Amino acid sequence: MNLLRVADLGPEGVRSVLRRATDLERGARPQRLGGAVLLAILTPSTRTRLGFARAAVDVGAVPVMFESARYAPTMSAPETLEDSLASVAEYYEVIVLRTAQYPSALPEDSASIISAGLGDDEHPTQALIDLFSVQRELGRIEGLRWGLVGDLNWMRVVHSLLRALAWFEPAEVRLMAPPGRGPSPELLSGLPCREAEPGDVEGLDVLYVAGLPPGNGEFALDDASRRPWRVGPETMARLGPGARVLCPLPRVDEIDRQVDADPRSAWVRQSAGGRFVRSAILEACWPGRAEEDERRRPSPPVSKPAASRSAYRELLERRLGKRELVYFGTRGADARSLSDLRNFECIFSQIAPSGLAGVDEVCLESITKRRVDLDAYNIDADGSGPVSDLRVEMLRRFETLAAVVPYRAGAVLASAWFPRSDKVLHLGNFHELQDTFEHKPWVESQLSEAEVGVRTIPWRYFADSERPLIKEMLEITPLVVRSNRSDGGTGVRFIHSPEDLDRDWPPHTDGFVATASFVDGLPINVNAVVFPDGAVSRHGVSVQLVGIEGCTKRRFGYCGNDFAAAAALDAGDIQEIDRALDAVAGWLARHGYRGAFGMDAILSEHKVFVVEVNPRFQGSSRLSAALDSQSDRADMFLAHIGAFLDLSPPDHLTSTDLLKRPLAAHIVVHTGNTRVLEDLAGDPPPGFDVDLVSRGGVTVEAGAILADLVTRCPVTADGTSLSASARSAVEVWNA
Repeated sequence: MNLLRVADLGPEGVRSVLRRATDLERGARPQRLGGAVLLAILTPSTRTRLGFARAAVDVGAVPVMFESARYAPTMSAPETLEDSLASVAEYYEVIVLRTAQYPSALPEDSASIISAGLGDDEHPTQALIDLFSVQRELGRIEGLRWGLVGDLNWMRVVHSLLRALAWFEPAEVRLMAPPGRGPSPELLSGLPCREAEPGDVEGLDVLYVAGLPPGNGEFALDDASRRPWRVGPETMARLGPGARVLCPLPRVDEIDRQVDADPRSAWVRQSAGGRFVRSAILEACWPGRAEEDERRRPSPPVSKPAASRSAYRELLERRLGKRELVYFGTRGADARSLSDLRNFECIFSQIAPSGLAGVDEVCLESITKRRVDLDAYNIDADGSGPVSDLRVEMLRRFETLAAVVPYRAGAVLASAWFPRSDKVLHLGNFHELQDTFEHKPWVESQLSEAEVGVRTIPWRYFADSERPLIKEMLEITPLVVRSNRSDGGTGVRFIHSPEDLDRDWPPHTDGFVATASFVDGLPINVNAVVFPDGAVSRHGVSVQLVGIEGCTKRRFGYCGNDFAAAAALDAGDIQEIDRALDAVAGWLARHGYRGAFGMDAILSEHKVFVVEVNPRFQGSSRLSAALDSQSDRADMFLAHIGAFLDLSPPDHLTSTDLLKRPLAAHIVVHTGNTRVLEDLAGDPPPGFDVDLVSRGGVTVEAGAILADLVTRCPVTADGTSLSASARSAVEVWNA
C-alpha cells in the first residue's frame, strides 16, 4: 500500500501502526522483510533520511540512496523525477519519497510509495511520530488539549497532524499563528479549534511548535515579528506540570535553548521514537504484507470499537473460536460477568463460589469448608493438599484448547498453564511481571510528578534500623507507616506515638518501610482496563469505604465502594481523576502492562493524590461489571479479555459519562472473630441485597468476608462512615 496522506491509513490503520511501534519499543522483534528500500530524499533532510535508513536495516532491508543530482536540469540529458521513479520502481519494495513539488505521476502496481513530505501537501510519517510521542509521553492521545504554534499554513506536517487529530477527539485545539500563516479551513473540519494569541498555553496538554520560517512576499516576517511566537521560559512557566512540548525539528530559534533541560521538553525523545514508528510504517506498507496478514489473521479484524455489550461479546467469541474459557480468581462470584460468553465453561476460585448453573466450579472454600481472609492469605504459599488437588484439576482442564482469565496472576496458575501453554492462552500478565507493579515504592516513585505528571502521597522511606528516626518524628506528629506490599489495608498503620510504633510495627520482610503524614480527603477508587497502545477503557469512579466500624477491625481496611456517592462529585474533580487515570494507564502500558487495573486515590482540596495502583481486578470490579451489564455495556472483564486478544477498547466513555447512569453501592462486612456459619435464614436488610454469603457449615476466619450488602442508594459522604440506614443494615447483619 502507498502512504501519501494519513487518510491512506485511516483511524484504525494509524492506531495499528502506533500499537506496532509500541511493541517494537518494548523489545518486539521487527519482521525480517528482506528486499530493498529506495530513499529518494530530494530536499534537505537529516532525521527522515537517516531514520528511514535505520528502519530499513531494522526490518532486514537494504537502504539505497537516490541522489537529487541525477535528475538536475544542468545534466546534458536531464531526466524528470517521474521518469526516474517509473523506470526503477520494480527494483524496490518501497520508495520513501521527499520532494519540493508534488510529482505529476507516481509508479503504480510496483513499489509502495511512502511520503516523507511531498511538495506542500502532507508529511504523514512525521505526524505518526508526533502521535506516538504524545501517546508514550502522556499515555493517551484521545481527549487532550492541543496548542499548535508557528506557520500552520505552509508546514506540511501540520496538514497531516490536524487531519489525524480529528480521529482522536481532542478536547481543544488552539491555533497560534501570525497573520496569513493560519491553516486552511478544510483542515479544521471536526476539530474544536479556536485562534489564540502567542503564549496562550494555560491548560494545554501538548504544545506543538511547528516552525516559523521568515518567508517572503506579503506575509514575510522579520525577526521582531517572529519573536512573540517563540517558546521560552515565560511560555514554559504558564504550561502545566504534566504538559509536553513537541517539535518536528529542525529548530532555528522557535524554541529557546534555555528550556532544553525542562522535562516537559520532549522533542529529543520525540525524534528517538521515530525509529520504531518508521519500522512499523515499513512493515505496514511492504508489498504483500496486507494480504499475508489477512491470511494469517485468526478472526476478522475490528474496524471500529463496539458500542454494545453483545457486539463486543461476539467479537471476543470469534477471537476465542473453539477455546473454552476458564476463570481463575479469588472470589468465584466475580466470574458471573462472563456467564453470557458461550465459551465460558469453568471457574477455579478460593472463596465465594458463583453458584452459576451449567459452569464447572472448583472452589477451595467448598472443599476445605473454610473461608480465608483474602487480605492475609496467599495461595502461592499454600502447599496443602487441596491446593495441590486444584492444580492437578487445572492441568486436566487445560488438556484441551482453552483460554484462562486470571483475577490476579500467580505461581499456582503458572504451574498449571506453562506445561499446557501450547494449548492454552493466558489472558493475563506473567505473574513475575505483575509482581513488579505490586511493589508500592517503585510504582509511586515512577509516578511522581516529575515523571508523568501524577501527584502521589509524599512518602519517605526508612530502613528497619532507622526506626529511632521515625520515633523522633512521632514526637512531633502522628504518621502513617506502611509496608511495601499489602492488600486491603493490612500493611498500613496510623501511628500516634513512639510506643505505638513498637506495638504496631507493620509486618514485612524487605528491610524498609514508608512513612507519610496523614492526607485528609475523600478516598477514591477507579476501575479501568489499559490496552497495549495506552488506550483506556474506564469502568467507574467510586468513593472507597475504608475502616468502617462494624465492617473491619483494620484502621485502613477495605469495606466496599459507593458508586452512587461519586455522582455528587464536582465535575472538575472527575476530570482530574480521569487525567490521573490516563497518566497511570499510559505509564503501565509503556512498562509492558496491559489489562485490568485499579487506582486508589485521595481527593483533597480538588487535587488528586494517587495512593496506589492495583495491577489486577479489584473488590469493586464485580459491582462495576454489574452496572456496565445493566447499561448494555461491555464490562471490564470483557474489556480485559479484549486487551489480550488485540481488540480495541469497547468504547471511549469518560467517568463523567458513566456517572449519568443508574448507580449502586456495596458494603463488605468482615467478621471480627472466627465463626462457623450454617445456612442463614431471614430476609436481607431493607433496601439491600446480600451476596458472598458463606453457607453449609463453613468456618469463616477472623477478618474474612462475612457478606456483601448491595444497595441502589448512596451509603457514605466521606468514605469512612456510613449513612444511618447503611449502619442499621450492617448492625442487623452482624447481629
